[in-house]
Amino acid sequence: MLEHLTLFYAFPKNGVAGSCTSARIVHLPNLLTISLTGSILELVNFLECITLRSIGRIHCHIDKMDDFKTNFWKLARAIGSQFHATADEIPLDALVIEAREESKRFTDENVLNPDFRQALRVRAFGATEDAQPLLDLVIGPDTSTAQDEVIISALVSIWDALPLMNVSGLTLQSLDIVTQKSWPRLLSSLPNLRIIEITGYCPSGLLWALLMNARSHSHLEHDDMSSLLLPSLEDIYLYNVNSHAGGFMVSPSNVNLYCDLDDSRFLEVVSTYLEDRQRCGIPLRSLSISRCSNVTMSVLNEIKGYVPHLLWDHRGLLKENPARLETEQHAIYRNHWPSDPPPQRHYFRLRTLMELD
Repeated sequence: MLEHLTLFYAFPKNGVAGSCTSARIVHLPNLLTISLTGSILELVNFLECITLRSIGRIHCHIDKMDDFKTNFWKLARAIGSQFHATADEIPLDALVIEAREESKRFTDENVLNPDFRQALRVRAFGATEDAQPLLDLVIGPDTSTAQDEVIISALVSIWDALPLMNVSGLTLQSLDIVTQKSWPRLLSSLPNLRIIEITGYCPSGLLWALLMNARSHSHLEHDDMSSLLLPSLEDIYLYNVNSHAGGFMVSPSNVNLYCDLDDSRFLEVVSTYLEDRQRCGIPLRSLSISRCSNVTMSVLNEIKGYVPHLLWDHRGLLKENPARLETEQHAIYRNHWPSDPPPQRHYFRLRTLMELD
């Protein structure tokens, strides 16, 4: 019986999404792995016509996103339906989201670099001893995914389609393009999340979403925490991140403004979030910092008062005048231009927040 199926651009031509009727759906009870590479429409047409066993793994690579607005939601629905059908038997337990980039984002003329590409990889693991993901979805890179809006919308679509109620672990690898405005919608579907692991580029938008949500609850005069994001969160792991990394202001279209910089340094935003969680009466259990750079002792000492366990490998300590760090030192940013960046505006959201407190 068929156990492994790979289709590499091997799909019928001129298909129409949603044309598969229930009478034509094929059940593949012995299929362990299905690997598909093609356009959105090709993958939609195929996935709508099959059902898999509960431990079947789906690997998809979408390298053409030109029909994103028309068909990606259909692909997300087709993928999601496979996992909703088996959620009671094997619930999803962990998510790993990875972003990758090729070339500089802008030219020296401050326009989008025609060679710039970015890709998104979403892996979902079941609550089993199997180390392989049940879903491995790669989006891009192509010309369409050079736009942050496309990557963010794709992530939101597939996130909304999956049954994530039981997910306990979330790993983010260099996912720094998702803004504060998008994260609350995503996090609200993870009530049982216990662990966040962050590696590579810092997801400033994630921490700001968590901070502002926790701050709104820490100032309440009652004990209603029903809308607190990630109420079950216990541990945050930081690995190979720049603790001094800054963030970006956000445009009306909900993407980063790469010339409007937020000099709120990442570890300080984390510390403020941990403080507000403690004020809410739901403190985290631990923060782990490993192989990180530009770690400041003053912030570590603050964090010790907010979580019972602070684990640091004593690497990456920044030896700097604390007074200068408070008043003069900008955050650190990676360069998105081939040479010097254009004129940039600096903001300091965390300082403003503290002044308003």
